[in-house]
Amino acid sequence: MSRYTITESVGSHVESVQRYEDLEKHHPSSGQEPGRDYATVDGRLEEVRHVGGHTYVKKDMIFAVDHGGPTNIPAPANGFVHYLHDPTNAVRIYDRPFGEPGAVMLAQVLHMRPGTSPAEGSRVEYGAPLGRMGDTGTPGSIHAHIEMEPGAFRRYIADIERGAITPDRHPSGPNPAPLPGGDAMVDGVLRAGEHGTQVRSLQQRLNALGVHDAHGRAIPVDGDFGARTDEALRNFQRAQGLGVDGVAGRDTFAA
Repeated sequence: MSRYTITESVGSHVESVQRYEDLEKHHPSSGQEPGRDYATVDGRLEEVRHVGGHTYVKKDMIFAVDHGGPTNIPAPANGFVHYLHDPTNAVRIYDRPFGEPGAVMLAQVLHMRPGTSPAEGSRVEYGAPLGRMGDTGTPGSIHAHIEMEPGAFRRYIADIERGAITPDRHPSGPNPAPLPGGDAMVDGVLRAGEHGTQVRSLQQRLNALGVHDAHGRAIPVDGDFGARTDEALRNFQRAQGLGVDGVAGRDTFAA
């Protein structure tokens, strides 16, 4: 079975990436560049983007496959595609179709080769091919620029490293075989795009409490934290007077 490997360019050398913490700050040799936003995230200075009250960490990396040739970037989230139509061919993934009330950005990917990604509004599965790694907006520098919240970023890199995401398989694919070491609660929370028994338990609890999706329907108990689970969780948080962010953390579980 083929696999992805991840590296990054740091100064004049290339470093292997096996976990999120291996990734350097975006443009590590440039310090803090004018016109860019920075924040301390998990004790480290990071370049970030703020969208809709969420903070997304920016990282550059290079994907390769062991059989060689052009490489597709595996989708870093489960959701709906939205194009910014900018010079970097930025593609965002939202938890529901862009423009719907309450739509939350889950990830953003830049520089992919035009014409290789799904159409506007298409649903993409976590780990499935999102588009071919390219140099759109950065001529001669073929790489992946990905922006995510830190917890989701950690899981993404970990899933690639442990083989849950490969060029041939992804967690949302049909009947994926279980792999050891997978834990959607690795960062202490559950959020859109995650999968597993903890998500299934959350879905069962929401249904048992009579908390439904935006259309008043019971949510599927399938272990996939998709748009309908997100809607039900937000309805629960709203009813409990909690912060409505679609992320199941300590306060949500205690309610």
